[in-house]
Amino acid sequence: DTFQLRYLVNDTFFTKDGSPIFMYTGNEGDIWTFANNTGLLMEMAPRFGAMVVFAEHRYYGQSLPYGEDSFKDPAHIGYLTSAQALADFAVLITQLKGTIPGAENSPVFAFGGSYGGMLAAWIRMKYPHLVAGSLASAASIFQYPGITDCEAYSHVATRTFRRSGVEDCTESIRGSWDVIQDMGKTEAGREQLATIFHLCEPLVMNDMKTLVNWLYNLFMNYALLDYPYPTDFLGPLP
Repeated sequence: DTFQLRYLVNDTFFTKDGSPIFMYTGNEGDIWTFANNTGLLMEMAPRFGAMVVFAEHRYYGQSLPYGEDSFKDPAHIGYLTSAQALADFAVLITQLKGTIPGAENSPVFAFGGSYGGMLAAWIRMKYPHLVAGSLASAASIFQYPGITDCEAYSHVATRTFRRSGVEDCTESIRGSWDVIQDMGKTEAGREQLATIFHLCEPLVMNDMKTLVNWLYNLFMNYALLDYPYPTDFLGPLP
């Protein structure tokens, strides 16, 4: 089976004759989300005369191998793997270099962040004949049991809040978990939690684990998106 993989190309600054191709290896989402929130490639493109490409990950955005049936059953969704995504990007690189005038001898450099950063690292490792180098930001390619402390990301997030300049910030967050759990044991406490967090529906005992996980991910995302400028990447932040 074949399908159409969406990709974005900006050749405004491409000077051809061996100028590089900067390729963003798409994450788990619509490729426009990453194109609109990744300025580094476009900032560097004029300096290097580079073509900029953002490649969408299969099964995300408009790159659905089986259209509306892509998530129908295991037989259809079974091709959603990082190895398959890397193969897609490899085919795209070959196609671009073979069809765009002046790109035949252009070295390709992969860029990515988070899961996309892992893909950027992996594509350099798996297809070194196609990718000359990669910049893999926040790429947790060693974040596996027995290799890296499983709480490493939590430690980084804690340091981010500790450096925020707010007195006792980390201690307040750490102490809040017991308070939330205690409030969740009573109906009155759960009603108060629902009011504090502006929940759409009443909070019941079985919802407490979901609430705590949501708050945990919220703090992690705050640390992740601690940019020195406003962003609406995953939500509006100042």
